Amino acid sequence: MAGTAVTPAPANGVSLDAGVGGSGGGEAPTNGLKPSDLNAFRISAVIDRLSLHVHSHQKNDGVEFLNLCLSLARGIDFAIANHDVPHRSQELPSLIKQVCQNKNDALLQAAIMVLMISVKSACQSGWFSDTDSKELSDLANEIASNYGSVSNVNTEPSCSLPVISTIISRFYPKLKMGHIFAFLEVKPGYEAYVSDFQISKNLKSSPEIK
Repeated sequence: MAGTAVTPAPANGVSLDAGVGGSGGGEAPTNGLKPSDLNAFRISAVIDRLSLHVHSHQKNDGVEFLNLCLSLARGIDFAIANHDVPHRSQELPSLIKQVCQNKNDALLQAAIMVLMISVKSACQSGWFSDTDSKELSDLANEIASNYGSVSNVNTEPSCSLPVISTIISRFYPKLKMGHIFAFLEVKPGYEAYVSDFQISKNLKSSPEIK
């Protein structure tokens, strides 16, 4: 399946890079700040902008809303990878539930799915209460049901099947297999399939990998 890669434009007032602007559009100071601090600015700025969107009674800018979802997803992923919990993380469950009210919008559906994959990882990392984590995980699964069903896929780290190792050692002796991130058996057609998994910085390679 062919496609075109699109780099989203930054939302108004929010930089999608490491340093971010506040909700008023000014840039966060970068001197002496650690990447985790800059990421906290990004998440805070996006929370402010998304809050304006979900509480607005006027027609929202769909493109900005989409970019904010993607930016928040990146911020959450960065925080999880670095074992950080943003100081405004407790504001996220309520906001995310309001964002998901747009889950049937064709323009926003994919961006919300990307966001919910990150939110689901945050739930697994203990950011939220058990009640909020269950509600958000259920929401993520509900949105994922709009895509091809891969509920039987094991997303835990695992080693390759013995037959794969046998084939590789025979035909590609210099190639060593590591962890398989995702393995899907898909049916013919044009459905989009989605699977999510965490890649921890502490993930250790198999002793067989050189």
